[in-house]
Amino acid sequence: MVEFKFEDSLLVRVDNFRTFTHDLAMHIAATNPKNLKDLLQQGFVKDPDISVEKVIQQQILKFGENIEVTRFTRWDTEPTSPNDGGGPPKDPAVALRVVK
Repeated sequence: MVEFKFEDSLLVRVDNFRTFTHDLAMHIAATNPKNLKDLLQQGFVKDPDISVEKVIQQQILKFGENIEVTRFTRWDTEPTSPNDGGGPPKDPAVALRVVK
């Protein structure tokens, strides 16, 4: 789960913004960063030549809105036995927080 902070509640209706937040949540699920600083320094999985921090900065310029990743949590959901039907979720969760 990733929490984003931004100022304009209308941003949540923009498809490109929702795609960006989903992509970043998928990045966290795939790379398992230890903390926010490590996350921001990692190469973005969709373009390893650019850091996650730079991707966020690009989105800030694109949307004209200050966007911040405030926190994230990654749960490991490995099944405890082959027959328990468990496994990782199909999609990570994204929490969007509007701060004025």
